[in-house]
Amino acid sequence: MALHTLFIAVSARAATHGIILEPFRSKKRIMSTTETKKMKAIAIDEFGGRDKLKVREFEKPEIEDDQILVRTHFAGVGVWDSGEREGIFAKMMGKDPKFPKILGTEGSGIVEKAGKGQDKFSEGDRVFGTLMPKDHDNGFYAEYSVLKTNEA
Repeated sequence: MALHTLFIAVSARAATHGIILEPFRSKKRIMSTTETKKMKAIAIDEFGGRDKLKVREFEKPEIEDDQILVRTHFAGVGVWDSGEREGIFAKMMGKDPKFPKILGTEGSGIVEKAGKGQDKFSEGDRVFGTLMPKDHDNGFYAEYSVLKTNEA
């Protein structure tokens, strides 16, 4: 299986938001058919500046029947991402955040697993999606993201 690369940002503008401009690569190659249960992600443990972004290991997310699991190939960085990292949107929406929080509202990748209750996507499909912070506890700054089928 090819080594999967996750690009966190692609534009110089992202540097002003403190996002890593280089890809990070998984240190493991999966040589067997054994499915990995862990993933790497960039997350925060509290709101704040770019110094709060940390690469961490998480359990690979599980999906429900109306969702898809996407192996992230690209995570977009927008001007709103710093607001999410600083807690501005959580305050505006009156939402109590759960930490650690994986950021990243938009991205694309390949469907690794499709929920049984949907027929819109199949494994191997290329998708783009948007995750609204008020509706999700996961994001695209991770090797895997979970989307409802109407978000892709």
